[in-house]
Amino acid sequence: MRKREPRTHDGVWLHPLEDPGLLCDVQQRAVFEYWLAMRAENGLPTPSRIDPVQLPRGCLPFVMVKEHEPDSGRFRTRLAGTAFRNASGFDGTNIYSDQLTGSAGTIDRFTWAVVHRQPYWYQGSLAFSVNDFKQFSVLVLPFAEPDLPVSRLLCVFDFNPETGPTDE
Repeated sequence: MRKREPRTHDGVWLHPLEDPGLLCDVQQRAVFEYWLAMRAENGLPTPSRIDPVQLPRGCLPFVMVKEHEPDSGRFRTRLAGTAFRNASGFDGTNIYSDQLTGSAGTIDRFTWAVVHRQPYWYQGSLAFSVNDFKQFSVLVLPFAEPDLPVSRLLCVFDFNPETGPTDE
């Protein structure tokens, strides 16, 4: 398999995804398959479909749920799994993304998912961590009520990525 080249979409570096088989991380692939199975008529699962009990076994520590506030455009963390807390050194629950130093790129990518109503994969440096991780990857999956803006983003982290999405 060959590694896909990085892409910029609307000036934001990310990798839009449609095929979970392209993901190397087991947790990200399992949650993406769950997301695909939960999709509704509008093409996105509704926020009520984010059920931690129904998530694939073993994924919950790697999950973060972000709430998008359409009026302000801000993103608040509703849930941060233990793997995120251990990797970053803090519990991001109830923290807005714009309250974190160096979060402009993250907010741009979250906004891209909201506007385009599409999942994406991203790999980058873990600048916000107190730990010595060199890279992380995240799969971001949007959720919305029918005919309404995206209100939730389900993020699945890998703190030791070896490779990114691949083509066969």
